[in-house]
Amino acid sequence: MTCEKCGIENKNSAKFCKKCGYQMRPDPIISTDLPKDPKPTQPPAPSIPVQKTLNVRLPTVYKKPLHIFWICDCSGSMGLKNPSTNLAKMDVINQGMPKVIDKIREYSTYNTKGQILMRTLKFSDHAEWVDEESIPVDQYSWKNLSANGGTSLGDAFSKLAQALKTINNGGTMPRSAFPPVLVLFSDGNPTDNWTKGFEDLMDPFWAKEADRIAIGFEGADENILKVFIGAGRDSEERLIMIKDAELKPHHLFLRLSALPLVRIRWAPPYSGYKIYKKNAEIWNRQGDFSIELLRFYKALDLSDKAIAINPDLPEVWHNRGSALAHLNRNKEALASFDRAIDINPNDADVWNNRGISLIELGKYTDSVASYDKAIAVNPNYIEAWCNRGVALAEHRQYSEAVASFDKALIIKPDDEVVRKNRDFALQQGSLRNRKRDIE
Repeated sequence: MTCEKCGIENKNSAKFCKKCGYQMRPDPIISTDLPKDPKPTQPPAPSIPVQKTLNVRLPTVYKKPLHIFWICDCSGSMGLKNPSTNLAKMDVINQGMPKVIDKIREYSTYNTKGQILMRTLKFSDHAEWVDEESIPVDQYSWKNLSANGGTSLGDAFSKLAQALKTINNGGTMPRSAFPPVLVLFSDGNPTDNWTKGFEDLMDPFWAKEADRIAIGFEGADENILKVFIGAGRDSEERLIMIKDAELKPHHLFLRLSALPLVRIRWAPPYSGYKIYKKNAEIWNRQGDFSIELLRFYKALDLSDKAIAINPDLPEVWHNRGSALAHLNRNKEALASFDRAIDINPNDADVWNNRGISLIELGKYTDSVASYDKAIAVNPNYIEAWCNRGVALAEHRQYSEAVASFDKALIIKPDDEVVRKNRDFALQQGSLRNRKRDIE
């Protein structure tokens, strides 16, 4: 190292010149390598707040269905206007029933154990279903009926009998449910063989156990209506005769709302479909309460007791799976959900909850397939659409996830959980695309 002041050579490690004491500076190192072209730099990406968790809907407990069937006489006499009120009987029904349904919908919000479903059957020259299937009360709207033709009450009873058979026997009723409610509106005499139709009606189990209620307008055969409602301590309450002078929509609403319609105040669920099933359903119902009280080990124990009595009730396996899922024992939960599906493959809730357990196990593709099954059963199942989007987002299929969340928002535009999940999927998809562009 050469001193810049006096020119004397010093050691490379010297800090000061040995002759003049000048502070030494190391010689610059000269590289023989050619300079490289600097790599073009990308402008820094703006920071995006990222939601780090997706909200999966918790497993839902099986809800016992309660079916209400409205059986409406649409014969020509129902369309004749009353001079004093200027209303026809059919006008009273069309104007009063939406209020009745609203009241029942209000009752249903007080209870989380059951799900009320409705379906309307009309009859004149022949009987015909107004609704293709039973519809949950929160989605049900009354469709106005018109009056014309005869009074084929026997045909109506026969069609109702078919619907009241269990699903395994070609009907629409599950084996475990609240007793259905049958409400008949009529004002005249049948024009067909109603006794044969009534014999058909009283054959299915659920028809015998149903709460049968008759609304008779002036001119109706009261004896036939009494046969329909059957004997019992409350038979006087279940037969309501409305005179022409009382023909007002509000009067119909008051009379129907005052009924023990539906066991709408939620009496215990019927547990005697067959004697050997009685105790199993009692254990299962107690399991329902335990899940709602977050006592999952207790619910699991009660479900196992029910299964020991009768292993063929799908709702018991469903509740057992829900309890296990809450305990984070998802492999066992999956086995219980699969058993419920083997017995009844048309339960959207089971498919949805099965998908949740699959998400927790990291099986996202299988989870999406499970949600697809739930949506096939119920296309308006918002939880299934939301959870399907969660599974896709966890699998980093963000555009498909956004599409699922969009489907859910069509059903319920103000759902905050779905909207947050959609924003998360959009953010993650955007970040992923930027990383790909930089690379």
